[in-house]
Amino acid sequence: MSAMNFSDKVPVRGSLELLYMKGDYPVIVGSDIIIDPNRTQVVYKETGHNLVVDEGRLILNQTMAGELPAGLSADPITYFCTGTGGYTGSSDSSTDPNPPTGADMDLYQPIFQTLISSKIHPNSLATTYVAMIGKEDSIGDLSEFGLKTAQGRLFCRKTTRPRYKDNEVFFIARWTIQF
Repeated sequence: MSAMNFSDKVPVRGSLELLYMKGDYPVIVGSDIIIDPNRTQVVYKETGHNLVVDEGRLILNQTMAGELPAGLSADPITYFCTGTGGYTGSSDSSTDPNPPTGADMDLYQPIFQTLISSKIHPNSLATTYVAMIGKEDSIGDLSEFGLKTAQGRLFCRKTTRPRYKDNEVFFIARWTIQF
């Protein structure tokens, strides 16, 4: 009988949607974002896939095997975070950022973290996490984003071209993880 080879990583898929806005805050119901176009302007929208890092896959494996670190009965995704470290060296809006790697343990230059404001299950194999980042929060050239667990373990990371956020803009992150 030959040994099975598990060297190929089967990805857990994820996608992130960022909606940068000005004006009044929209109403969020579950993962639905209800925008009054007379009061709120969407100034930028970005969507793309993310990487569930090795630590995220380890969390899933430990949970399924009942082998979480001592004292933890679960370590759920709880935080959305932002950073400016999507590039090695200086950021440039005309070139793509460095892609996340499986070995990433944190954002490279974290600047902000907030609790997930809501989560829903759009189907039996997915969870969508929603976070709102206020006008006064996370100011800078944002180029990396992540989801972290309650214990601060990075689950997934996404890099983007830099998008400057000032105190007139807020944004909503809607991040879906699909198994």
